[in-house]
Order: sequence, then structure tokens, then C-alpha cells
Amino acid sequence: MFNEDCEAWVHGPVYREIYFKYKNHGYNPIDDNQKQFECFDLSDSEKEVIDAVINYFGCYSGKILEKMTHATTPWKETRVGLTDEEVSNRIIRKDIIEMYFNQVYDKYKMLNISDIKDYSEDLFEKIRH
Repeated sequence: MFNEDCEAWVHGPVYREIYFKYKNHGYNPIDDNQKQFECFDLSDSEKEVIDAVINYFGCYSGKILEKMTHATTPWKETRVGLTDEEVSNRIIRKDIIEMYFNQVYDKYKMLNISDIKDYSEDLFEKIRH
């Protein structure tokens, strides 16, 4: 869904263009105003994935989501050698992202969009310990 590069920032992976587009919201929720999303050319299946991510990850706080991203291979591998608070704009390679999510797909036998729920719940359990 993203052609841009994802960067491994201190608080998690960031798509710079998306970050600056919505940063004025701060810690506040982004209103579900369709007009602000019309500029994205998304297929029906991409919209379905985004809706599932919102449904299954949107229940978690920003701090929990941050911890979840810190538990994933793409972010961890890209930040190797950096301290926890060291600023970085290192690019998370697309092949690492693809490999990680292919493994997620295989592990959770994702045949339906709703299978994202199992992944979100397992990731939450992983960071709780």
C-alpha cells in the first residue's frame, strides 16, 4: 500500500509523509471524516485490510502499539546498534517487511481478513510478559 520508505524512528516505524499529514492531531484520535481520506487511491481489498487493522489494533493505546512495533523483526533489525532513545531515520527495507508479514501470514494461516485478530492478540500477549 505504500511506495514510500518506512523509517525506524524511536517510537516505532514511520511513514514520513503520513506522519506529517496527521501530526497536528497529536495524541488525539483522527476523526473518521471520509473527505480527508479521499486523496488515497485504495482498492476495496486495501480498504478492508485497513478496516481490520483499525478494528483489531485500534483498541490499544499508543504506548501499547509502540511496544508492539518494537517487538517486530523489521523495526528491531533496522535499529540494531542504536540506543532506545537514539534518533534515526534508517529505512526499514521493504524486503524485511515483506518477509516478516509473509511469516505472519503463514503462521496465522490468514485466509480471511478477520484472521488479523489472532495476530494482534498474540502480539499483545508477547509484549505483556
